[in-house]
Parts: sequence; structure tokens; C-alpha cells
Amino acid sequence: MVKIGIILGSTRTQSNGRALFNYLQRNLDQWQTDEAITTAFLDLAHYQLPFFDEPEPPMANPHRQLPANQQPWTATSS
Repeated sequence: MVKIGIILGSTRTQSNGRALFNYLQRNLDQWQTDEAITTAFLDLAHYQLPFFDEPEPPMANPHRQLPANQQPWTATSS
């Protein structure tokens, strides 16, 4: 099984990407015809993520623990 995540990276309500994101969601049955593929639509506006809000990059800290409000993102995106 292949899982494809389509991420809306802009949190702005009037972004051009939102129109495409919504179109793909509405028309999923027209373009996703392979049953071996699942699609997850991830809108960053639905997650309380820290955008550059840490003193060091996350990959530089192997012992980093996510706060509770960020854990749903990792569960959805993995």
C-alpha cells in the first residue's frame, strides 16, 4: 500500500494553493483510480505547529520531544 500525503503548506485563507487543495479533495475519485494508493490531505492550518520557533533545528536535537499540540501532525503525516 502506498500512502501519498498532499500538504497545503500555506496557512493563509486566501492562498492560491488552497483552491488547488480543495479541488483535489473534491475530485479525488476522478484522479485516484488505483486502490493500492491511499491519499491523505494535510492542511497545516489545522495543526498548531511552531514555525521556526525553536533555538536549534529539530534535526540537530536527537532527543527532541514534541509538545502535545504537535503530536497529531506526526501521527497523520507518517
